[in-house]
Amino acid sequence: MNNNEKNNNKKTSKNANTQTKENIFLQALNYYEGKGVKQDYAKAFAQFELALKQGYLDSQYYLAVCHEIGLGTKSDKKKALECYYRSAIQNNDKAQLFIGNYYNQQNSAEAKKKAIYWYELSSKCGNKEASKMLELLHSKNNNLKELNTSSLTNLDILSCSNNQLVSLDLSNNKKLRKLLCKGNNITGLDLSNCPKLLETDNESFTYDAETTIIQ
Repeated sequence: MNNNEKNNNKKTSKNANTQTKENIFLQALNYYEGKGVKQDYAKAFAQFELALKQGYLDSQYYLAVCHEIGLGTKSDKKKALECYYRSAIQNNDKAQLFIGNYYNQQNSAEAKKKAIYWYELSSKCGNKEASKMLELLHSKNNNLKELNTSSLTNLDILSCSNNQLVSLDLSNNKKLRKLLCKGNNITGLDLSNCPKLLETDNESFTYDAETTIIQ
């Protein structure tokens, strides 16, 4: 066998392996989403693991979701975070957003820097929610007159102190648990759909999950 034949055989073998990994991943995705087959998270999880072992890196993100929520496997937040991080360094924008959110939930200045780092990476990949989170992180002391958070359904902490806001609609932020908004002239605040809100720095507001507009 000459060198050309050997090279062609190597290319053929490589393409076959790649296709095999892709097929396994697509099959996992079908089970995960219930496309063309009955939805089966256990089979999806097993196939994602197999695809990852064969080098199909996109599986890492889906394994993270499965570990986080408990789809096809026991819920394990630690394993989920590890998978999200591996996926993030492999340039998955949704995983980068998750890691950004993870650091943003922490109160230290160092954690905020890490959150911005991951949000910036995710934003550069075209993730609109990461771009919005970057705007929010820079929304303090910025003379903002309007702030729209309706697209950020996973937002859990909002810091928008010392601006020129007169109203704030947070009715679409169901996971919001902390609101820092001192130093504004807010006369209309919608917290009607924020059952997890536990803390606010503005004593002039009282709130409950049943009220639509609170002044």
